[in-house]
Amino acid sequence: MVDKWIAIAAVLFFLASSDSLAEKKRSFLVIETDGDVLVLDPGRLAQRKLLPNTFLEKGTVLKTGSNSFVQMALSEGLEAGMKVEPHSRLDLLGLSPPRVFLKQGTLLVLRDREILEEAGGPVSGGGERPFAPALRVSTRDGWVETRYGGCQIQVSERGTAVRVFDGEAAVSASFGKGEKPFAVREGFKCFLGSKKPPVFPFRMGFEDYARWEVWMREFYEKRDDLTF
Repeated sequence: MVDKWIAIAAVLFFLASSDSLAEKKRSFLVIETDGDVLVLDPGRLAQRKLLPNTFLEKGTVLKTGSNSFVQMALSEGLEAGMKVEPHSRLDLLGLSPPRVFLKQGTLLVLRDREILEEAGGPVSGGGERPFAPALRVSTRDGWVETRYGGCQIQVSERGTAVRVFDGEAAVSASFGKGEKPFAVREGFKCFLGSKKPPVFPFRMGFEDYARWEVWMREFYEKRDDLTF
C-alpha cells in the first residue's frame, strides 16, 4: 500500500519538473480503483480497463460496474477530489475550467477551500474575484457548480438529486428556458427533473451524510499520503 502512494508521488514530482509535460499537470489523476472500471479514450472505439496511477485526458469516458468505483484528483495541487460510485458513467469534458458530465449513477465531489486560498487568495466573499473557477457537473437535467466544499450528485431515471455537505453550490435546471441558477447551501438538498420544475432546497436528514463522511475521511487520508 505504501509503495503505491510513493509511486504516485513520484509521478507527480516528475510531471511538476517537466515543462514538456505541463499539460499532464492539469489533468485528472486516478488515485484508486476497485473492481472493473472501463475507460473509453478520446478518439478510440475500444474500451480498456482503468489502471491506478494514471492521468486521464479531456474527452475520456469512465464506466463503473456493480461492484467497482474510481477515485480521482485534479492533479495540479490535489485541491479537488471525485469519486465515481458503482453503476455510473462520467464523461471528462475538460479541466480549465473543470467540467464533467454525469450520465448516470453517483458522483461525490470535494474541493478543499484551504488549498484554494493558499494557492491564490479567497474563493468567495468581500466582493473579491474568486481565484478558482467553479467545478461544473452537468447532467441531462441541469448542472451543479461548486467553488469549494463538497456535494453529491446522483442521476437516475427520475432525475438528478443534489446534496450539499459543505460550502455552497449553484444549481441550474434544464427545465424551461432562461431560468437563473439558485443556491443550495450546506445541509440542504434539491431535485432536478427534465420534465418538471426543480424541487427547491430542503433540509437533509442524518442518513444523507453517512456515505459522504466515510468517503471524505478516505480521500483526505489518501491525499495526505501523496503530499507528505
